[in-house]
Amino acid sequence: MLPPRSQQTVRARTDFCVEWMALDLIRDAEGAVVGVTALEMETGQLHVLQAKVVMLATGGAGRIFAAST
Repeated sequence: MLPPRSQQTVRARTDFCVEWMALDLIRDAEGAVVGVTALEMETGQLHVLQAKVVMLATGGAGRIFAAST
């Protein structure tokens, strides 16, 4: 059985970009983030990803500080 978060992402048909590097945030005229430019590490291809929501998952760097949010 998958953990609850994993179940939610499967139900929502969430796309994950593994081994990609985000290069820059794309912002609209009001400054809201509307996507990212990203490099697909395996192929070296540059992509423009438009999105309603952008979430940055930065890995284990959160353990650098005693408390993080």
